[in-house]
Amino acid sequence: MEKVNFTSGGIHVTDATAIFGNVTYQISSIGSVSIKQEAGGYGAALMLVTIIFSIYVWMKAGLLWGVLIFFGLGFATTMLPSKSTLVLRTSSGDVHVLSSHDKALVSQVKGAIEQAFKNRESSR
Repeated sequence: MEKVNFTSGGIHVTDATAIFGNVTYQISSIGSVSIKQEAGGYGAALMLVTIIFSIYVWMKAGLLWGVLIFFGLGFATTMLPSKSTLVLRTSSGDVHVLSSHDKALVSQVKGAIEQAFKNRESSR
């Protein structure tokens, strides 16, 4: 019987398979697993809005308020949550199987697949 390393919603990882929704990958066909970090969404557009709004405030309320708004909104823009993507390297190339703002979930799935690698190696 296969050992279940992780299960959550439509994600199931055993020593033999990794299932994401209705797509199944054989652990033996996965060469490596990694996490790719993507910046929070709409960063460039929000920065442009920040600049325009800061200039507007500067013209209406003064330079100090414009500078404060610029740096305040600029800082807030950098705090947008990033998205983590789980990438499986297979013989067919890199496959992005899971993207989420929940970094812990993506990390747990990666750990479960790595554990499946170890369990398969030790059972040989």
